[in-house]
Amino acid sequence: MKNINIAAVMVVAAVSLAAGCTKGTDWNPQFNVPEGIYISGDATKFSVETTYGAFSQLDDARLYGISTWLDADGTFELSMVGDDNQPVSYGGDLTGESDGVCVYSLRRGASGMSAPKDGFYRVIYSQSVGKVTLVPYDFRMCSETALTESGEKEIVFDAPMYDNVNHIVTWKSSAEPKTILSGDYMFRYTESGKQEVPLTASYDYTLSTCLTGKEASVKTNVLSDANSELTSGSPVSLRLKKKGSYVLTVSYDVKNAVFYGSINGTEFIIPEPTGMPEKLYMSIAGGEWTPMAACGVAGNGVFWTLAYFAEGQGAKWSVSGSDADSFCSGTTNDGFMVSGNQALPEKSGTRMVFVDLYNKIVSFEDPALFAMGDCFGGEDVELAKSGEKYSATTTADGNIRMYATCSYNDRDWDSMEFGISGTKLCYRGVGPELAPTPVAAGVPVEIDLEHGKALFRVSVSPDDIPFKGKVYMITDEYGNMNWGAPEDVIALNKVWNDDSRWIYVRYFHKGARIRFSTEASPVFGRGEFVGLGTDAGYETEDGYIIVPEDGVYGICVNLGGRKVAVQPATIYTYGTASADTWGTKLDDPFVLAADGVTLTYTVPNTGRLRLNPVIEGFDFSSWQREFFVDLETMDIKQRLGGMDEPNAKYTWQAGTVIDLDFRTLKAKIH
Repeated sequence: MKNINIAAVMVVAAVSLAAGCTKGTDWNPQFNVPEGIYISGDATKFSVETTYGAFSQLDDARLYGISTWLDADGTFELSMVGDDNQPVSYGGDLTGESDGVCVYSLRRGASGMSAPKDGFYRVIYSQSVGKVTLVPYDFRMCSETALTESGEKEIVFDAPMYDNVNHIVTWKSSAEPKTILSGDYMFRYTESGKQEVPLTASYDYTLSTCLTGKEASVKTNVLSDANSELTSGSPVSLRLKKKGSYVLTVSYDVKNAVFYGSINGTEFIIPEPTGMPEKLYMSIAGGEWTPMAACGVAGNGVFWTLAYFAEGQGAKWSVSGSDADSFCSGTTNDGFMVSGNQALPEKSGTRMVFVDLYNKIVSFEDPALFAMGDCFGGEDVELAKSGEKYSATTTADGNIRMYATCSYNDRDWDSMEFGISGTKLCYRGVGPELAPTPVAAGVPVEIDLEHGKALFRVSVSPDDIPFKGKVYMITDEYGNMNWGAPEDVIALNKVWNDDSRWIYVRYFHKGARIRFSTEASPVFGRGEFVGLGTDAGYETEDGYIIVPEDGVYGICVNLGGRKVAVQPATIYTYGTASADTWGTKLDDPFVLAADGVTLTYTVPNTGRLRLNPVIEGFDFSSWQREFFVDLETMDIKQRLGGMDEPNAKYTWQAGTVIDLDFRTLKAKIH
């Protein structure tokens, strides 16, 4: 440790290690002491310099620390060892004491330092100012919500016990099990969860005194009766899933310098409430009533959602979706104040809103959003927050699942599961498991409710799209836009014996989103495209085609010609039953019916009738894009390669009315 400053030492004193002895049984004194900083003395478990008494460097290179047991009836010193391997002993003068925290000014030749009581301490050496801070480990379990039925948010642990054989320090929440409520918590060894440590003459370093688990989310950050390693470097709370009678234990392995946590006891089995409302609506700033997602099981009265609140905007709730039964608070209110007839969040921004009608809880929390699955190597990854945007980038190919957490929800993680449909969030609620969502490696997952977006931000490029092959489509008009859900994936139809041209005709509303892929098993981020270079009839936004107006559209994807067209389609007729006998004039079309959706046509003559959708992008013969009505099922179908002329032997009667509904792909003949 070359940066230890012992230049100020006037005399180098050699300490005879052989003359010392340890208070424990396994400590090995160093006879050629490695460079470093050591604690020793009769207040410690080792009265000479030893490996187990060596300080380690903290995040700030000017700070060194060790966790160690100290007896009040002895003293301790710090030994500075330079590259000559000779220890120089330093004592200290007490300069301050508050709430058991002692600060010493380190001085060579000074008397040994002492702890105010027997116990386990964090000893911090500030090299820059030559001071030692003594912080006692007084563990407690802390939560933002109630831990006990009397409303306590803190449970102070019993005094620590030291195992002199195994060198394990142990703290317990109580000698006997006590009732503890479900929720999120951390361990703290100071009341505030932090401690100021002198660093310079004018600046203190803030030391975190919190411990939690090492898992990435509260979903998995759960203690058991087996020891789980604890860390001070994670912001993720521990989760106590169920109310029960428990003893919590924190232990420290002195030899390995590792904290562990465990919980022992019995969970209380509390059944879900029944007979409560199955729907709840929320209105923000007096706007429309929108449904919240049910949480757990139907009829338990528990709901949640993610929402953005601008400055001064609040919420209210209603079972009926009207002001008649609206409310803006419960018995337990968290994260908001009541202003007028609305719950006003303590701060603007994206909030996780949780309402429990049975227990009368209303809570606004900072969202904690997580993604998991093979696309993250099987790990749970918290979406990082930047401004009001939450995001994570996939690291491998695979399915993704996402969920939120809430300190008031003690149910399994999937009770607050959500997904992405197009550019919007979709909630699982109490329905079946969401369909798998396949995502390629390197795809950013973004949630930005301030701008009303949630999407897989795929960089769409035509460069890797083949010139021939099948074409698939997803759209929020007909499904949840998930490549992993077979019911959401639409296969375009091949133009007669042409592997490069693919077409589709369907009704779309204004603003509908469309995306294409050439992959046989499509995924977000691979094989996708929205254009091929020469594109017509649409604009794109966030990697999606946006349909400009309501209507029936023809879609043409020409892989060979590198063209995509999404254009309003006109359905023309030809044949002996049509006014356009040979289909050359295109002057006898279906027209829009009074409902503004259905296309209708009255047959003028008795004879054969053929249907020909036309858009500018259909640059191939009419018979290659022919549509027909299946007279048995009334399905609207496309004539595919190898099919004989449809309805060739059917005679249409003059005066027959044909209605085509391209929403359902069904026809009516009357």
